[in-house]
Amino acid sequence: MKGHIDLVTPEGLVSGWCWDETSPGARVHVTIVVDGVDMGSTLACLYRGDLKQVGIGDGHHAFQLTLSQFPFANRREQRVTLIDTATRTIICPPFILRSKVTADFDGRLEQLELRSRLLEERLKEEVAPNGDAAYAELFSVIGHFFSGLSQNIAQGRHLGAGQTLDAILKGAASTFPPLHFAEPERHELTILIEASVPLRQLHACLARLKAANADSVARIFVIDTGLVDEVALIPGIARGVGYVRAAADLCSEWATLLRADRAEFVMLLSGRAIVGETFIDEITGTLRIFDNAGAVGGCAVKADGALRHGGLTLQDGTLLDCVQSGHPEPGADLAVLQPMHALSHQAVCFRSAALRHAGGLDDVYGDELGAAIVDLCFRMRGQGWTVLSQPLASLSLQPSFTGEGWMTRALQMPSRAGDLLRSRWFAHEGATVPLRHGTQAVVLGHPGNTQDDLAAALHLQHAGYRVVYVTSVDHDVYDLSMFRRIGVSIIRGGEVAAALMAAPGILIFAAERAPVLRKRAKDSTLVIGMRALKRVVHAPQPLERAG
Repeated sequence: MKGHIDLVTPEGLVSGWCWDETSPGARVHVTIVVDGVDMGSTLACLYRGDLKQVGIGDGHHAFQLTLSQFPFANRREQRVTLIDTATRTIICPPFILRSKVTADFDGRLEQLELRSRLLEERLKEEVAPNGDAAYAELFSVIGHFFSGLSQNIAQGRHLGAGQTLDAILKGAASTFPPLHFAEPERHELTILIEASVPLRQLHACLARLKAANADSVARIFVIDTGLVDEVALIPGIARGVGYVRAAADLCSEWATLLRADRAEFVMLLSGRAIVGETFIDEITGTLRIFDNAGAVGGCAVKADGALRHGGLTLQDGTLLDCVQSGHPEPGADLAVLQPMHALSHQAVCFRSAALRHAGGLDDVYGDELGAAIVDLCFRMRGQGWTVLSQPLASLSLQPSFTGEGWMTRALQMPSRAGDLLRSRWFAHEGATVPLRHGTQAVVLGHPGNTQDDLAAALHLQHAGYRVVYVTSVDHDVYDLSMFRRIGVSIIRGGEVAAALMAAPGILIFAAERAPVLRKRAKDSTLVIGMRALKRVVHAPQPLERAG
């Protein structure tokens, strides 16, 4: 393992490179340690031509990280160490950062240029669409700083002791309320946020994740696609959030990050997403309940709470949003958990084992991340995993200035990625795995027997049945929410329930015999008791985990 720390600034910018010569094409995940304390991690995957020229792989082995905390203030000397995140091996001698009381003009200018590298180019004043004066002032201040810098350099004047980029950036960051994300108590989830949105929207997305207590179970990373310059300011505003600047196409970047991650679940989230308070719990809870669920997606809702977007289903060779077009299964209740052919890239969570089993994201899709997600969902289903849409995991979407919608744009306009998806999966609809392997099932509720009813419903769901729970008594709100969480529709007795049980070809489960069962159809299957249900209906065993 070879590597080097090229630069450390007092504001927390660390850059360098790392390369595993035994695996020349691999990217190494590195951690920055300051005086023995882990301060941040990133993937060494940025391209540098000078590395390629001297034989350091293909040149995609550099890193640049702005630490989420600023550990270098008011210290005379500190040791900054680069280590391999996976093995905790020290990669190179430590970088010794020494405090300097004074510096000549050339030295200050060089440091200034290095510190501003994250901004990529001069930030200009930008007035927010809604007239937010504070937002406009943020970029006015930065714009004026760079304007003054260029004038002073042109005239050979010193910048002045009080006019430093550090002070300007700290003032800019103070425009937005700071967010502090703690180290998760249990790291079961990694959230990767695609940041192709204005800073205001990204800050709102992170603030809602904080309100949903995401940092208690998840590590959060912002992936700066480079589309919006201001995203580079987020490390100074959201402490404890990882920051990665994408250097290659999106699918390659995400595929590399996903391969390096070791959490049980990995969530991909748009920077436009404003998640509900229970969003994280509903997504991870569904993955825990259903062992064969490879992916679970959230649903977008309108201001009144009604569904706006949901899972994606293949109908007549076209992939459609089921909320807009309806579910292909007659009578499917979109207000509860439902199987889907694919999910939107705006909010989707994968089981890491399923992700590895299916081969991860295919980087052939380039920057069309939405198309790669759809392709991955179809591959997962082909290998026996289920793909589910959970309407209880609700979110709203902030406006998109790029026009990106719930459905991947690769399928909304002519594109190579869209043509590839259609040829791989849509052209042979008959060959795709059906959404369910079973048929309709009814669980007849019995007073005082809710737990057995719930166990029966879950068993039938695992076997691929579409389940309806029929009850004639009032239940605790929590009990009913558990049925809805696993995708079971609820009917409270009456003529509708009687008509349902009289339908031909259904399976009816009851804990014990009841008079209403006499009205069932002759060709229906009646199962009494949980022991009998397990003999009659065989739910598939969880798939063997790969990797």
